[in-house]
Amino acid sequence: GVIYNSSDFSNAKQTVFLQSLDNTWSESDHFGSGWSAKWRGFIVAPADGQIHFAGFTDQQLKVQIDGKVIIDSKSSALKGTMPMVQGKRYPILVTFAKKGSEYDCYIKVLWSWSGQTPTAVASEALVYTAEDKANGSKELEQRKKDKIRTFEDSPEDAYIKDTGKPFLPKWSSLKKHNAAPDWFRDAKFGIYFHWGVYSVPAFGYGSDWYASRMHIKGSPEYDHHFKTYGHPSRFGYHDFVPMFKAEKFDPEEWADLFAKAGARFVGPVAEHHDGFAMCDSDLTPWNVKDMGPKRDTTGEIAKAIRKRGMKLVTTFHHARNNQQQVEKNGELVWKGFYPHIEGWATASQDPKLQMLYGGIPREQFLNMWKGKIMEVIDKYEPDLIWLESDLPMIPDKHVTDLLAYYFNKASELGKEVLVTYKEQGLPPEIGVEDFEKGRENKITKFTWLTDDTIATLESKTWGYTTEMKIKSTRYVLHVLIDIVSKNGQLLLNISPKGDGSIPDDQRHVLLGIGNWLGKYGEAIYGTRPFVVFGEGPTRLKTGGEYAREQLQYKPADIRFTTKGDTVYAIQLGWPGNNQETLLKSFSEKSRDHSLKIKSVSMLGSNEKITWSLQKDGLVVKAPLSPPDEMAIVYKIETNGIEHFQSKANGATAP
Repeated sequence: GVIYNSSDFSNAKQTVFLQSLDNTWSESDHFGSGWSAKWRGFIVAPADGQIHFAGFTDQQLKVQIDGKVIIDSKSSALKGTMPMVQGKRYPILVTFAKKGSEYDCYIKVLWSWSGQTPTAVASEALVYTAEDKANGSKELEQRKKDKIRTFEDSPEDAYIKDTGKPFLPKWSSLKKHNAAPDWFRDAKFGIYFHWGVYSVPAFGYGSDWYASRMHIKGSPEYDHHFKTYGHPSRFGYHDFVPMFKAEKFDPEEWADLFAKAGARFVGPVAEHHDGFAMCDSDLTPWNVKDMGPKRDTTGEIAKAIRKRGMKLVTTFHHARNNQQQVEKNGELVWKGFYPHIEGWATASQDPKLQMLYGGIPREQFLNMWKGKIMEVIDKYEPDLIWLESDLPMIPDKHVTDLLAYYFNKASELGKEVLVTYKEQGLPPEIGVEDFEKGRENKITKFTWLTDDTIATLESKTWGYTTEMKIKSTRYVLHVLIDIVSKNGQLLLNISPKGDGSIPDDQRHVLLGIGNWLGKYGEAIYGTRPFVVFGEGPTRLKTGGEYAREQLQYKPADIRFTTKGDTVYAIQLGWPGNNQETLLKSFSEKSRDHSLKIKSVSMLGSNEKITWSLQKDGLVVKAPLSPPDEMAIVYKIETNGIEHFQSKANGATAP
């Protein structure tokens, strides 16, 4: 079947097989909080006679067999009967729609017949044909074609006049940009923060989505909002703005923390989907300088981090903010971050409120989308601009105008800058691909970025909530090391409170990472991948966005980096005093006869390391006392990396 990236069966996302009619889904399945699905195939009758069906779901479920509606939760028809012949295949269509803000949902369909206890319809009773599979794939491919840009110049681009500047607003010119400057490839680790008006209610499955979900009846955010602040029609999201005071925000103290954490690039979510700019803006009154804290928080943090030698990141998520009417099934329906509800602020005719809730004409919104980012470029000169996955919603002209403006501005300033993108939003010649909550499972020739958050997967949030749980320092550090070994960099999100303070548990993790990098950063900063990324049993099965596997690495896992002719073997845990470790990537099969090991030492230890180069690899013996319990680093100096043989697809060593 096909999974759709909406609850109304639009925007096909991926094909997924429905193994049985007893399923539960959670955030780890990465379908989102609003999605839908259609599964087609055949159901094999278990017996002759009347087969009784009963459906259970917390969402919308419809089951049709041989064209007859058996179950339809929308009309409260959760039971049905179908005459069937044992062994005969009947066409079945299962449709499911998930709404609301929670990620968890389920379906269960039981069947029974004469003398049988009701049981869930199992996988052996469900079959599909090659045609069913092809139709699903065809729909998905069409969706991809509709969404993906060609990144080719249009006929009109031939009339763009040469301005004498390095870049023109057309794809062929923009592709001359250096997508991944060396400063970025050397930096490896950055920090950004989801912090804004949504940090005030500090509630929900992703507090940064509270602004939208507080308007959806039946959602936890709606219920919380109603009980705590009143009905959303009387207390709107805009009413939180005066409550966002950031009275404890200290940019110097924040910058000190980020520097101690070992971050090399840092910055704010400049604007999220909610339409409130976390920077000074002349284009919208809904900005942090004119409302709420009435401080230019982005300007203050930019000044503080640059004093400490860090680069500035600004991230933009506001492409989704605009409310617009689109045609669907012959009707006009509202689409946008905020639900359009008559009588509520989200549908207000007040021009000022419309600026926040995205209720402005499309062309005005597109010019504002571009203008807000250009303002940030002019006022703060960011080194990295991060663009959300909604970039394909913006027409080419506005995107190419923006990029040409940014690249030309950087050229005037004599600096190298970059943009990041998701889901094929830009070509690789222009930007660096970003994997949200995911990473590659192999070494890549291209440089990439992971953006992930310090909150646990179960916390389901990027912004601060009172219930959020934090990942361990060990976990975050191991993910960083794994990313770097495969030619990636990590941008880690933290979640400050609405008052501008950073919670102690988040500080603890940042300082723990910084403590390790302060001692062993030689193996991270300025490095490049080895011929293989690592060894050991723990590895991602699939790469890309939303890595579902929350891997826990062990001392048996090794990750490699290089700098010149030096190889760093990072062991993800202490193996034990005097314990030997065999590095198979140095075996005779992986090296030529000219390889020489000049020396082996351990960063952070004064003890002499015993080692021997053997047929099966390099054997290294751990010292008596561990320099670190989370990860240790063997520094292996050779007579040349070229003496190693690269493994296909960047696979780990055998």
